[in-house]
Amino acid sequence: MSSRNSYLNQAEQQLAPLLYQSLCAVRDAILAGNDNYAAIEQHALSSLQQSGFSPDYFRVCRSNDLAPAQIDDTDLVLLVAAKLGKTRLIDNLCFSKCTS
Repeated sequence: MSSRNSYLNQAEQQLAPLLYQSLCAVRDAILAGNDNYAAIEQHALSSLQQSGFSPDYFRVCRSNDLAPAQIDDTDLVLLVAAKLGKTRLIDNLCFSKCTS
């Protein structure tokens, strides 16, 4: 729970968990074998926007240097920032994908 959540009204507080849920959904898609990162990012941005967020970015990056992830990268971080009302929320999720 971020201190920024205190700036959200009650309706926005109900929507805020969707930001982290979007990170989890993208992680799960990547772990399931989806490696079209540009399409994944675009879909996540669209989903957030349709849910009432004003997304700034959603990125799939290498965790060691935050460069855009490539298909053969295994240690990844998902980065997201989006406004909900007047509050800018940010979150991230680190994970590793298997190479087998």
